[in-house]
Amino acid sequence: KFPPFQETTLSNGLKVLVVENHQLPVVSIRIAMPAGSKYDPAGQEGLADLTADVLTKGTATRTADQIAATIEGVGASLNAGAGPDFFNVGTTVLTDHADLAFSLMGDVILNPLFPDGEVALARTRELSSLRLAASDPGSLAAEFFAAGVYGHHPYGRRTTQATMGALTRQSVQDFWQTHLRPGGSLLVVSGDI
Repeated sequence: KFPPFQETTLSNGLKVLVVENHQLPVVSIRIAMPAGSKYDPAGQEGLADLTADVLTKGTATRTADQIAATIEGVGASLNAGAGPDFFNVGTTVLTDHADLAFSLMGDVILNPLFPDGEVALARTRELSSLRLAASDPGSLAAEFFAAGVYGHHPYGRRTTQATMGALTRQSVQDFWQTHLRPGGSLLVVSGDI
């Protein structure tokens, strides 16, 4: 049985869902934005993933190290990731640190800097992963299956060495500016809140 929840839509289009559960002193905060890999422009496959990789690596007020030290200092982590349809950012913290979690999430979503060094490092990691995947039969099968089923639809496209290698900090900045917006997004807060 799904627990009771409260739902509202803010004036900026962000839908907010609150699910109260006071059994444990823990709060989970997740935001899902319609900005997954299907929104990667043709020839820039891998852009949503790269953006997710560097979203938490520095803001106008905090460095990557400060963000990591702050969230890890309260025994939590702050994660960003991109699936085919949605771009997600989330954390789970003790109730006492909920304000900190909201502050950090808001900062990385609204004020990311995407430092050149962090973008280059993330791109290098992704290129290494692609080289490894090219030797994995399961990865190759999934790639050919998706291309066969979806064809030229964004679900059928895959990140390649060429598309990942061509991505820049400006590409990431443009993707963030265009797609990581409150309208159509869902913020779910659950737990002891």
